[in-house]
Amino acid sequence: MNIEHIRLFIRIAALNNISQAGKELGLSPAVASTHMNKLEDELGVRLLHRTTRRVSLTEEGEAFLPHAADLLESIETARASVGSGTSVHRVNCGWQHRPHSAGCI
Repeated sequence: MNIEHIRLFIRIAALNNISQAGKELGLSPAVASTHMNKLEDELGVRLLHRTTRRVSLTEEGEAFLPHAADLLESIETARASVGSGTSVHRVNCGWQHRPHSAGCI
């Protein structure tokens, strides 16, 4: 799940406006709408009711919102716990934590 898509969803829920939420995050309305389509496709549900004049959350969107907010808060807390502005060498070791495995340093 893309964290930026979740961040956008939370802003759309707060503003009831895809274009304005996208603009706040530096996205065009078309890109913001595409991101929401991708998130909905990934979850397999519609999160937003869209009309030409209005955006509102579906029942599924209402149910997902607190979890999305908790997820975003957890990620921000995790980032803050390790500081910011440091360079990190990342190696994909799969799902298991194997810090001493070959290639996973």
